[in-house]
Amino acid sequence: MKGMRHSMFRGLAFFRWIAWVWMAVVLAVNHTSLVRPGVAWVLVACAGVVNAWTTVDVRRRPDGVTSWPALGAEVGVALSLIVFDGVVFPPGHAFGGSQSLNGIWPLAAVFDMGLTLGFLGGVAAGVLVTGAHLGAVVLNGAELTPIRLFAVFGSGVGAGVAGVMAAYISKLLVDAEQRVTAVKAREEVARTLHDGVLQTLAVVERRSDDPDLVRLARDQERGLRVYLAGLEHRHDLEAELRRAAARFETAFGGEAVVSVPDDLPVLGDDRTAALAAAVWEALVNAGKHGAAEHVTVFAEPNDGGVFCSVRDDGSGFDPSTVVEGVGLPSSIRGRLADLGGTVEVDSSPDSGAEVRMWLGAPVRRGR
Repeated sequence: MKGMRHSMFRGLAFFRWIAWVWMAVVLAVNHTSLVRPGVAWVLVACAGVVNAWTTVDVRRRPDGVTSWPALGAEVGVALSLIVFDGVVFPPGHAFGGSQSLNGIWPLAAVFDMGLTLGFLGGVAAGVLVTGAHLGAVVLNGAELTPIRLFAVFGSGVGAGVAGVMAAYISKLLVDAEQRVTAVKAREEVARTLHDGVLQTLAVVERRSDDPDLVRLARDQERGLRVYLAGLEHRHDLEAELRRAAARFETAFGGEAVVSVPDDLPVLGDDRTAALAAAVWEALVNAGKHGAAEHVTVFAEPNDGGVFCSVRDDGSGFDPSTVVEGVGLPSSIRGRLADLGGTVEVDSSPDSGAEVRMWLGAPVRRGR
């Protein structure tokens, strides 16, 4: 996406200019101590040309990303600045502790490789920077002791980490922008469909005498609502309850309405799966044994956990005279009891049934 990536590359262009100004200042201050000042000024001038090229390149390109020729020129100049740092200064400069010629300008090339090429680009930047520093040490005539060799490799590792982090941050920002764009698209579609298609489908469901047409309209409405709510790839409690309701409608032909607020707590995967399975078992009981045509699934926060209710308009039963079958005690009470939850059944003949479930928040144990 151009928006976020374009902003990152324009920010990198600003960083590149600041680094170039600092590099020129360092060169001017150290001009008299250089053995080959002409080479240094040529390299700094080349870096300035690269700055202008990449700045214009990013602004003109539709995707807002540095082009391959501009990136190649930037990396080439950056590596040249590192290598020739050992040439423009007197021998012994490589580990003398004084200011280097290139400053932080090559770091822009490292960031650019990470942003443009991804994680492999960041790793490649680390390898190239390591090789360039080794070349600078050799050209400067400095003795390469094990400690100094470790320092050279350390600089390369630092460059590689910077490139990989740039790639990672870029991926996070672009993913976030894509999610925001998807949400905005859903909201736009929802505004368009809510007063038209969805209401038309609801009217067809209520007024049509054709069961196949009613089922088709219900399936289409449910699919649209799942899409508009962004539930396709979600596995939280709301998404799982809506999936269970959809399975009920497919299996038993009835209507299942799910009502949940926006502030449901996060129960964790195990508790969410257990509660959703218990709700499904209650729906199966309503459809299979109660012949329910309408079921309402309701959930709300409750003392850090969740209260959930499954109410149906089926035949109902007298809990005091009916022995619970395998489904209710095993699949509902058993599932929730293992996690500290409780279940209550309220029913009477010809009045439907309601299964109420309470499940607390996960207990966080200290170390």
